[in-house]
Amino acid sequence: VDEAQNVYAILKSRCNELGVVVGLLHSHFIQKDRKRIEDEYITYFSKKETRSNRGVILVGTQILEQSLDIDADLMITEIAPIDMLLQRMGRLWRHKENNNHRPCNNPTCIILHPSFEKVQSDVQNAFGVNGVIYSPYVLYRTLKAIHNIVSISVPSEIRSLIESTYVY
Repeated sequence: VDEAQNVYAILKSRCNELGVVVGLLHSHFIQKDRKRIEDEYITYFSKKETRSNRGVILVGTQILEQSLDIDADLMITEIAPIDMLLQRMGRLWRHKENNNHRPCNNPTCIILHPSFEKVQSDVQNAFGVNGVIYSPYVLYRTLKAIHNIVSISVPSEIRSLIESTYVY
């Protein structure tokens, strides 16, 4: 949550003059505030005609991968276990109703992670805080599975990615 708050503050200050809406959603908000934020951002990322034409950035924690029915064009995420990454990627181009209004040709997910070499030399510490939240070994196996992959075809590649991470 601290990292999400820091990223939000940076993006908010840099995007303010551009007219880009920047929001923050995490599990530490009280229920009333969280509901208000969810309702606001659903309108920007929904399958309804109210979907925003302008730039909108929503900085969030794990709650975005499970609790909101959002439809995004670009996602930037830190590395997580492959099943969670795939769940997050499921928020990209989720609703076909929006296909005529997309500002880009393909959905894009950028996964932030330490270098493969750094992970191989110090798997216990290479992932920083993510290595505390998730098993460093599972993060290593996930990174190994996606290393050098440029695109993922969903749903056809889901099983092979999960198996390459969890099957020994």
